[in-house]
Order: sequence, then structure tokens, then C-alpha cells
Amino acid sequence: SASADDLNEQLTLKIKALCEQGVPNYFGEQRFGKSNLPKARALFSANKRMPREQRSLCLSAARSYLFNRVLDARISASNWSTYVDGDVLMLDGSRSRFVLDAESDSDADFSEKVAAKIEQRLAQGDIHISGPMCGRGCSGVTAAAEQLEDAAIADEIALVEGLDRQGVDVARRPLRCFPKQFEWQLEDEKCHLSFILPTGSYATVLIRELVECL
Repeated sequence: SASADDLNEQLTLKIKALCEQGVPNYFGEQRFGKSNLPKARALFSANKRMPREQRSLCLSAARSYLFNRVLDARISASNWSTYVDGDVLMLDGSRSRFVLDAESDSDADFSEKVAAKIEQRLAQGDIHISGPMCGRGCSGVTAAAEQLEDAAIADEIALVEGLDRQGVDVARRPLRCFPKQFEWQLEDEKCHLSFILPTGSYATVLIRELVECL
């Protein structure tokens, strides 16, 4: 039918875009459980003890929420997949991370070449912009990127400080992920999807991105 053809075309275009540009690497709702975030707020405000497993779930929920806030802000600013001065970059499929040498900024020609190379590698999906997994220690982000992150979570300083007090080590997470081996089929008004995501990324987030285009 015409409607089925239209739907198939919409899906094809959206899936192609997701495979080329990446999927926002949000933490899915299941990361938060029914009340893990409110429990985390209570844990930090009262500094009370709780069973280790429950504490771990609460800390994960708080970190995930703050990461999602930063990703929201970067998407709103249209720079979630483009380099901002001070960003921490991560290699695809790895936890390895690096920052650009600020001292190289004194050489304009060199800086332009580095910036062009970074944008090329970002476009190829070889590296990714990262966001914060808040905790104790220095995450490495500086300059404009640090200002963006700080502004995104400024009204949640109690969570940031609570994670620091709880001794959770700071980390970074890519702001996007790329689905691999993506296959789909429309049959009897049902859509069958098959894809592979990196460890730690959420299929529910990808499906939400697809549904929003329909």
C-alpha cells in the first residue's frame, strides 16, 4: 500500500541517518528503576547507609541522570557530535580518551590542521565527543566544553557533590553510538528490527529515535 511504502521510505531514511550520524547515547529508563534517583537524593542529603547493591543502583542512577542532562544540552546546542574547545574525545569501541594540546593553539596553521583532522575522524565515527560520568577526580574537560557541562548540571550540584563524597571515580562516556549490522523489514504492519549496539548502549533509546520520526 502507499502508506506502507511511505513508512518504509521514512524508516529507510531515518535508519540511514542513525547509521551515518550516530544515535544519542542516552541511558535508558531501565537504568533508573522505579525510584533510584529519588533514593540517591535521599542518600546524599542524609548521608545514610544502605545495602551495597541498592547503593550501587542509586549511584548509577544519579550519574546516568547527570550524563543525560549534559547530552540534552549538547543536542540543544547542536554540538553533540562536533568538537568544542576543551572536549574530551574517546576512541570508538574503547575507553581510551584524549584531549587536544592547548599549547598547540599558538600555531594557527597547526591548530587548523588538527581541527580539520578531528572533524574528519568525528564524521567517520572513529572518535566521539564524551560526556561526564560524575564522581571523584578530574574528568579532563576544560574551556568551553567544561562551561557547557557545568551549566547543564548547575542546578543539580547536590548530586554532583554527593557522588564525589561517595567516592565514585569520575569517568567519561561517548555522547553517541553507532548501530552495526542494522536490518529491518516491514511485514503485516509490523516492523522487525535487528541491530548490534556497543556495550552499555540502550536499544530502547534507538527505537525511541525511530518512533519519533514516524
